[in-house]
Amino acid sequence: MGRKMIFFLCSLVLFSCKPEKNIYETIVPHPLSIKLFRGSFMFNDHMVIVWDPRVNGSEKTARYLSDRIKDVLKWNIRVKKDAGKRDYNYIGLSLLSSANDLGREGYVLEVNSDSVMIYANEAPGLFYGIQSLLQVIVMNKKTLMETGLLELPCVSVKDKPRFAWRGMHLDVARHFFDKAFIKKYLDVMAFHKLNVFHWHLTDDQGWRIEIKKYPRLTEVGAWRKDNGNREWNYVVEPAEEGKPRYGGFYTQEEIREIVNYAAERHITVVPEIEMPGHSWMALYVFPELSCTGKPWKKPDTVAFEFTDPFCAGNEKTFEFIENVLSEVIDLFPSPYIHIGGDECRKTPWEKCKKCQKRMQEEGLTKVEELQSYFIRRVEKFVNSKGRQIIGWDEILEGGIAPGAAVMSWRGEEGGIEAARQGHHVVMVPSRYLYFKSAYQYDPSTVPLRETYDYDPVPAVLTDKEKQYIMGVQGCLWTETVYSDSIAMEKLLPRLAALAEISWLPAEQKDFSRFISCLPFHYQRFDAMNWNYYLHAPSGVEDDIFYTDRYLITLSSEIPGTEIRYTLDGSEPVLNSTLYTGPVEITENALLQARAFLKNGKGSMVRTAVYKKVALKEPVNPPALRQGLHLTVRKGNIQRLDQLTSLPVTGQGNISGFLIPDSLQGDYFAMQFEGFIKIKKNGVYTFYLRSDDGSRLFIDDEEVVNYDGVHGAGEVSGKIALKAGYHAIRVDYFEARYGQILEVKWKDKKDGDKEPVPASILYCVR
Repeated sequence: MGRKMIFFLCSLVLFSCKPEKNIYETIVPHPLSIKLFRGSFMFNDHMVIVWDPRVNGSEKTARYLSDRIKDVLKWNIRVKKDAGKRDYNYIGLSLLSSANDLGREGYVLEVNSDSVMIYANEAPGLFYGIQSLLQVIVMNKKTLMETGLLELPCVSVKDKPRFAWRGMHLDVARHFFDKAFIKKYLDVMAFHKLNVFHWHLTDDQGWRIEIKKYPRLTEVGAWRKDNGNREWNYVVEPAEEGKPRYGGFYTQEEIREIVNYAAERHITVVPEIEMPGHSWMALYVFPELSCTGKPWKKPDTVAFEFTDPFCAGNEKTFEFIENVLSEVIDLFPSPYIHIGGDECRKTPWEKCKKCQKRMQEEGLTKVEELQSYFIRRVEKFVNSKGRQIIGWDEILEGGIAPGAAVMSWRGEEGGIEAARQGHHVVMVPSRYLYFKSAYQYDPSTVPLRETYDYDPVPAVLTDKEKQYIMGVQGCLWTETVYSDSIAMEKLLPRLAALAEISWLPAEQKDFSRFISCLPFHYQRFDAMNWNYYLHAPSGVEDDIFYTDRYLITLSSEIPGTEIRYTLDGSEPVLNSTLYTGPVEITENALLQARAFLKNGKGSMVRTAVYKKVALKEPVNPPALRQGLHLTVRKGNIQRLDQLTSLPVTGQGNISGFLIPDSLQGDYFAMQFEGFIKIKKNGVYTFYLRSDDGSRLFIDDEEVVNYDGVHGAGEVSGKIALKAGYHAIRVDYFEARYGQILEVKWKDKKDGDKEPVPASILYCVR
């Protein structure tokens, strides 16, 4: 069949079918302005890409577009310099001819009946216009591969970013990712118009960058004991001679290649060399740079402890750091060098004679001031090389030079303080922008909506202070990310949400519109062969207790998905029962459910156990008064089974499940005992949020168990109770690093979770 006949038939199909959505509305991040016009442009393999010599870098950008079309469609599109006379059906890259407010990264995309034009002031703008065009193209890869034609509606798109820093981080220390994956990571970033790659190259678990002056950093420090392809569990075990090892590193040649690859995509690579803490692997290789002169080893008496830092009183420490940073600065042209600065354990400095001498010489009274001395000294060296430092918000402690920038990860407080002091800030609060977290159904959950709704500019700042917020960034820490596939699943579709946070003005974000476009964005991921996460059905809880009958109600956050489920223990597949409405059960049941896209991709399987249970009978307590009985114990404790072996240091009544202000510090335990008054029959859900271990019992039945040494998190459990009084007990202990205890409940399936009210808690008179 001739090309003209194919064109005619495709036109009939395209003009006779109303498209589900304006294809330009599906671009991520969503453009600032989209204006549709009558007519269309026929995209085909006879086009020519024309570049404008007035825009520096436009030829390279044009060849990038040609290469991407070849990668996706296998078409060879010619590239030529604009000589005034253009071919019919061309893509033109050109300079904006009039004054405008689009800056160096803004662009105008115009689709006309005979051309596609991308206008910009500079090459980055042309590049981002190309990304918008590529998103439209690859979403229609199947049509283009089958027919060689795609009709693009005429349009004018005007667009520019909100923030100068639109970043994404990758930790390669916990788990190593090879050069090919780093390039793929950069391609995904470019596709979403992100422009800063924060490369976390060193940490306790591995040293990943070749330093010519210190070859043992990678000969030894890039490798650790191979524990199989699994999550990292905070234990640092050096590689042993003749035994399997895990790791890898990037040669300086590879780093230069990656930096150049990123630059071609208008991405700046910011390297991170951690100091003074998170440096165990460097100190394992060079133990003389630690305060003890020996490699750090975790004490057997604690479940977790931060590793020892560099010795701040040893001149050889700074000689080493300056030599390392000299080579790093030579490899990375970034204006910023990230020096870490977070979670530094300072107790070794308190016992170190060299550090104490340094403090005396510098007139320092606290080890916190010694960290400030350390950071300032490193900063002075970096400044002497014409660069600025950027670090996690802990570097604010003690003060830093005006040119230093801050990444605020422990919430927004550090960023707010930095902006008020006149430092540039990148917002990376872990609650919203740490992508290692689960999307759903997990104590570490960060729902996609919470990420999307985050605004990096705190309302409490003045207009002048807000100008110091230079951008926003997502972080992918890899403790639990041990493969390329898992990394991509953690990244996508969160990166799409990050793209809109960093590009769009806050008032133009729209989560409903964003979610409605995700199925189209998934088509792009498929076309690019990128793995991604598909949200599992909502409404599938781990364990459900009910007393009579129960209606299972499922839903999917992503439009266009089908829910398939089983009740016979088999895993749902495409031909399993289609969910069309609530499913009633009256006996014990095992439900398994998955969401499916039209392309056949399925979500993870969600499983729920439904148990028909009898209501627990109430008890008849003696005379009561409001409140609970509290017993306090002191001592080193790692699990709640050890609680009763600790000596009692205090007893008395308390109004509710609270940690008294008098209980500060570490290593203590509490036991709350009393009764809870249930007003009506039902199944109740109880929640424990704690740091460290906690357990909840009702009528001597364990309902929630969150034992062990751990950071802040939440778990829950259910129990069926008759109206009346029931005995309740909560055990809790605090080991180290933070103390949190919250006891909440929900008394009906669709009710709100809230603290257990003090008004229904009683103890014996």
